[in-house]
Amino acid sequence: MKPESSFPVAVYLAVAAAVSLVAVVSMRETKGSSLHELDRIDDARRAEAERVADRV
Repeated sequence: MKPESSFPVAVYLAVAAAVSLVAVVSMRETKGSSLHELDRIDDARRAEAERVADRV
């Protein structure tokens, strides 16, 4: 492969696009949801994870 080849750039862009697609598809919909409520749920999950980590 020649150093001037654009193939490595094309592969990098394809991988980046695939990662972005997976991220977008795996996101939850938040339309109609209270973002404050989602923050409270996240805080509760984080606190529980910290309690579990402290036990180990």
